[in-house]
Amino acid sequence: RSQTHGAMPAPDQLPARLAAEAGIIPSPDWLDACRSHLAASLDNQEHGRGRPPAAEESDEVLHHILHSDLRDVVRRWEGDDEDGFGGDNESGNGGGNSNGGGGSHPGRVLRRAILASLRGSSSNASSNHNNNGRGPVVTPPPPPGGSGNGSGGGSSNNASGVTALPPNFCLLLQAEECADVSRSAEGRLGGAAGGNNNNNKRLLKILGSDGYYGHGLATPPPPPPALNDEQQQQQHSIVLMETAPLPALSASSPAGIKLLLRSPTAAHPITVRHGIVQIHPGNCTVLGGHVAHLGTVQRRAREVAQRKAGVGIDATV
Repeated sequence: RSQTHGAMPAPDQLPARLAAEAGIIPSPDWLDACRSHLAASLDNQEHGRGRPPAAEESDEVLHHILHSDLRDVVRRWEGDDEDGFGGDNESGNGGGNSNGGGGSHPGRVLRRAILASLRGSSSNASSNHNNNGRGPVVTPPPPPGGSGNGSGGGSSNNASGVTALPPNFCLLLQAEECADVSRSAEGRLGGAAGGNNNNNKRLLKILGSDGYYGHGLATPPPPPPALNDEQQQQQHSIVLMETAPLPALSASSPAGIKLLLRSPTAAHPITVRHGIVQIHPGNCTVLGGHVAHLGTVQRRAREVAQRKAGVGIDATV
């Protein structure tokens, strides 16, 4: 703008930086609260130093994200529709695109890929059971906007239950439960909570969350009468499985530890097979952190499961 009207205020670069580098955009309310906390801490420690430089602030905010529940970090009120992941309206109430808004939002992209792979799995199983070679197998259509360019669900091979996320995909998740499924149920519940320490023999299956609502966006979905077909298929939890061990992750990792999913190259995208995201050191980075209240829930659930299974109980008493 001209000097007569004054200069435009500098835009806040932190949300875009966190989206590009860490696959997350905090809600404005959470970010304001985090900045206030950081400013108060700096005032107490350094007597009014003020707001830190941009790079230092980004690191401090990311540290708090790693130790926060992503549901608290990303969710925002209805109508606050700036998603920062491509400019789509994410309110889901008619703006953005024909799919209900937020088409390029990674939470929506991931859920489309998961649902597409599940449709392919069920279609393939149904055709094998019912068709018996008496006609062509009908495969479901690819997910909406599935061109693989980041504006939809990526490429798709529905007949085999496999989909691929777009090459620029980047999203932060938190692991809420890690189980070494190479061990028996009794072994997982037993005293050796650390699981199989031999990375060559273990197989971790992970229950994760990106913090978004079931339709993949930061704002709540509209009331049921206003939901479109895609919004009705909500996916609240995300299941991941190692195809190669992640050295920094184990069955005893703290609940809420953060994982950064990033497609390495167009030739080697992140794949989703039968609804399960396939991860390995090339596409998943363990950032660390934990969430205290999730750890409490995890311990209580484990204790209940141990009592029901009789693990650690002396049967002679």
